[in-house]
Parts: sequence; structure tokens; C-alpha cells
Amino acid sequence: MAAPVVSADSHIVEPPEAYAEIDPKYRDKAPHIVPDGKGGDAYMFDGIKRPLELGLMSAAGIPSEIMPKVAPHRKFYDMHASGWDPKFRVEDQKRDGVDAEIIYASVGMVLCNAKDPLFKDACFKAYNRWLQGYCEAAPDRLFDQTIHRGSGTAYEINASGAHVRQKARKLARMAWGHYAQAVGTQDLHAVFIGDLHQVLLFLPAVLIHFA
Repeated sequence: MAAPVVSADSHIVEPPEAYAEIDPKYRDKAPHIVPDGKGGDAYMFDGIKRPLELGLMSAAGIPSEIMPKVAPHRKFYDMHASGWDPKFRVEDQKRDGVDAEIIYASVGMVLCNAKDPLFKDACFKAYNRWLQGYCEAAPDRLFDQTIHRGSGTAYEINASGAHVRQKARKLARMAWGHYAQAVGTQDLHAVFIGDLHQVLLFLPAVLIHFA
């Protein structure tokens, strides 16, 4: 059986509905799409000085020398549909030879710097609900990395227990094969690709599950 290929650092581009279920008290401040003033779309939310150009968040397949000219003119729905629609995501995975991905935010990375902790928490909760629904469309191929408010501005890993163990079980099933009957009946083979800290985060989770 060929070793599955897992991307440990993949991203979506949040669609407008990703923050639609935010606590109503923050609805007027929530991330929303606005014109970028250059013919394309951008995200704006409370606490940032200028909009985030969306064109730069979905650059796969566009040569680096062309991207700066193309990005300012891109509308949200002109970008890769797999960035927000899981049906297209799975098709892209098959085309690219990727068996599974751990999914991170794009706009959410900037939201980590929001000054108001309650607003930030409300945004994260709305986004997490949307992302979990996105990944539920292909639970053996898409793994959500939710984001949470903490003391710093970086991603916090949801290490509360059940969430990580659930991811470990899913990744382990995929790595060992869906029909492995007992621990030790076959070697663990999986190829993880991505930034080193993301690879090291999830590979131990798979191994610990079988320890």
C-alpha cells in the first residue's frame, strides 16, 4: 500500500459566510468583504487600518512574477473554489496526489492580532463552526485546525484533549489503512509535508494514539 501524503500546513480562504454566525453584538465589526479600490475584493474588520487584499491569499498555480499584477484585481468568487468549497477541495487533492490536509485559516491569522479579546474570541468561535462544517464534508481527508484566544497573537493549539485525540485517531486510521485490525500488524507509513513545526505537531499525535 502506497504511503499516504498528508499536508500539515494547508489553508482555506474564508468566504463571507465564515463569520456570519458571530455573536450578534459583534456583527457590525465582523470580517466582511469590501472593494479593495483596485478592482478586486478585500477583507475588512474592526481593528485594522487597511483592508486585506484577498487576491494574495489564493496564489496556488500563479507564477510569482505574475501574482503582484493579478492579485489586486481578483474578486473572491474568481479564486480557487477549493479554498472555500470542500467538494472542489477533494478534487484538487486527487489531482495533486494529496491524501489529507490539516486546514488553517487565512484571514484568521490576522485576526489573532485583534486588540479586543472578546471580539477576537467571537470571531474565532464563528470561524471554527464554519471550518468544522467544511471539514465534515470529507472527514477522512480534511482535518480542522481551529483557532482560540490566548495570551499571545499566534495560533493556539486546541489541546483540551478530545479534539486532538479525535484528530489523532483519524490521521492514524488513514496512515495505517482503514482496515488494519490490530496495532503492530503493519508498519506506519505516511509522508507529512509542510512547515516543520506543523509536521512535528501532528505526527506525535498519531504515534501517541498507538503507544
